[in-house]
This record gives sequence, C-alpha cells and structure tokens, in this order.
Amino acid sequence: MPVFAKTGAILPLAPYMDFSDQKPLDNLKLSVFTGQDGEFSLYEDDGAGNGYLQSNFSWTSFNFNNALKQLRIAAAVGRFNKQLTQRAYQQLSLHQ
Repeated sequence: MPVFAKTGAILPLAPYMDFSDQKPLDNLKLSVFTGQDGEFSLYEDDGAGNGYLQSNFSWTSFNFNNALKQLRIAAAVGRFNKQLTQRAYQQLSLHQ
C-alpha cells in the first residue's frame, strides 16, 4: 500500500491488534522520511478508565536531524499503570 508522507515525518508502526492492549508494544518500528528535520511525540496511557485525567500518561519525543541523518529518542516523561519498563526501537528505513 502506498504511503504519502511529508519530509521529516517519523512514522511509528505497530503490529495488528484487535484491541489496544492485546499485547505490549515492546518493539516499535519507525520509518523516517528524510529531507528535513522532523519530530514526533508518542502519547501513551493504560487504555482503560480515566487515569489520564489525573496525569497518568507519558510522552516520548522523537527528533530527526536531517543533516546528520540521526534519530534521537528521549526518555519517556510521565508514568501510568502497565507502563513498559523497556522498549526496543527498530528503524526500518530512511525514505527520501
């Protein structure tokens, strides 16, 4: 399937799931579209209830430096129930 993305886009890819917490996202694949600097923020919460209203969520920032062809992943900010303590990131490819 064709994907149209603007330069600098960072596209996270997860396996197919029937519901959001069917399995943990302990391995997240990333596609980066080069041509300019880009950024992406991954929001996560436990997917159940209203805990997010009490700040039970986290953000992870991704920044791509086009000149260096370097992707930086910041530590998650925030906490929530069932939060993963470790996650592997796999950069699929740099698209031009």
